[in-house]
Amino acid sequence: MLNDQRTTTIIKEILYWKQHKLLPEMYCDFLLALYTNGEASTFEDEEKISNQRMGTWTMKKGLQFFLLVLLVPFSFLVIYFTQFQLVLQLSILLLFFGFSGWMLNNYKHVRDSSFHIALVVMLILFLIISDFFVKQLDLGSAVSAIIVLFHFIFWFWISRKLRLNYLMISSFIGLFIAVGYLIL
Repeated sequence: MLNDQRTTTIIKEILYWKQHKLLPEMYCDFLLALYTNGEASTFEDEEKISNQRMGTWTMKKGLQFFLLVLLVPFSFLVIYFTQFQLVLQLSILLLFFGFSGWMLNNYKHVRDSSFHIALVVMLILFLIISDFFVKQLDLGSAVSAIIVLFHFIFWFWISRKLRLNYLMISSFIGLFIAVGYLIL
């Protein structure tokens, strides 16, 4: 007789096959009856409950990332299309930056798409906030281009440290544009 852990693993696999129609349903039902001694319905109920929990988590994560991606256009909206006071604009931008940093911190060990989206949004928001400061201090377009240049150097450093090719390519493109702006 198989031990309980192996039996549970086999039952989960059969349920997966049944759910994704990898085997005909009658074969799956036969195998479930064989491995569960005729009590397959209890395992199917547990699988449905597990899928519902996963769906709720996915919905939460999806909402977080929908909000995260909206931070970039909202930051442009706050800066260019509102007439808020400077302190309120800065507070909103820092709140957006804090949320993206929190998301990055939550997913730093996962290294899936959630980590990458949070990283990119945080870097873009940092660039926007820096440019906002330079424009508010009225330091000129050359200083703004130098700040942008340093941002892209920072992006390159992060891409080397974390081995992220897409960020390295983005940093090269940004460096090229910033250097071209400074030269012309």
